[in-house]
Amino acid sequence: MIVQIDKDKAAASETQVVVEAEETSAQAKKAETEAIAQDAQRDLDEALPALDAAVQCLKELKKADIDEVKNFSKPTERVALTMEAVCIMFDTKPVMDKDPDNPGK
Repeated sequence: MIVQIDKDKAAASETQVVVEAEETSAQAKKAETEAIAQDAQRDLDEALPALDAAVQCLKELKKADIDEVKNFSKPTERVALTMEAVCIMFDTKPVMDKDPDNPGK
């Protein structure tokens, strides 16, 4: 019986070493994950006010504002820059298409 207890103690010691190693690894991964989560939360906290401001601006946008931009023979530099940014956001090429309502343009 004492021999069996000694064997069990040896097996338990080996298992304890393995578990402690896994626990150390898990703690390191936990710390790394928490750091990533905190970084992501910081970025999110910084981006959300800009998103809210953009949504508010979109709510205030009127059809007359869009018509004004459409009537420019050549868009202003700021309008062109804004549209370029929109094209980058939506991953499209900034190519002018012919107006289907006015084929001459």
